[in-house]
Amino acid sequence: MASSGYVAEVERTLCVACATSKDACPFEAIQGDGIAVANWEACIGCGVCVGECPNEAMSLVRDERERCATGRTAIGPRTRCALRFSVIL
Repeated sequence: MASSGYVAEVERTLCVACATSKDACPFEAIQGDGIAVANWEACIGCGVCVGECPNEAMSLVRDERERCATGRTAIGPRTRCALRFSVIL
């Protein structure tokens, strides 16, 4: 199944560890025993967890992996990769 271009993100201050989003995720991308943790490798950005979370702790954010691979994305608070550097010897 193709990714939506988004991934789930957990606002830890809003999560009450009820496991509603974890139980709702059809891809088992929400993990953790307690505060939810989104596994961005498994998440396709379907948004089911966002709709099911009773405390609005879940949201979808832009998946920056493809842009990072090209080296065109600056490092920011929601970016999951670092810039690549080339060294010519």
